[in-house]
Amino acid sequence: MGFNPRLAPYSISFVMDADPGADETFTLLRFPTAGKFLNAWATNTAAVATATNTLALYLAKASTAYAHSIQGTLGSWSAGSTWAADTTRPVTVTSFGSTALFAAGEALLLQYDETTSGTWTEMGIQVDYQLGYDTGVTPSAASEPAED
Repeated sequence: MGFNPRLAPYSISFVMDADPGADETFTLLRFPTAGKFLNAWATNTAAVATATNTLALYLAKASTAYAHSIQGTLGSWSAGSTWAADTTRPVTVTSFGSTALFAAGEALLLQYDETTSGTWTEMGIQVDYQLGYDTGVTPSAASEPAED
């Protein structure tokens, strides 16, 4: 199969310019058409020490309902590890299955979970996604037409 530019990945970035100070959920992207979550990264401007700034960030898929119904966690940046300033961390991706596939109108959420007190000054999040996806069977040499 050749390159399909409509299935090329897109990136969207968000900057949180202040620590929310408590648990919070943010809508990062509402899919305008069917699509797929690919990966994410985060960078912070202040060190997050395990002892003082225990936080976790989760990416979740939400249904189209007005009050979002979480359908699954796509990945996380988990609490319990020191995060050095200006260090990019990739999301730890969970087992995707169908949770990475979004229908039109479904949302990608960032769930901010602050377990203990502590502050940071700025955090950037980049999410890679694709509009449309191929759900067909992976082609094999046996399924290709014979050459003349």
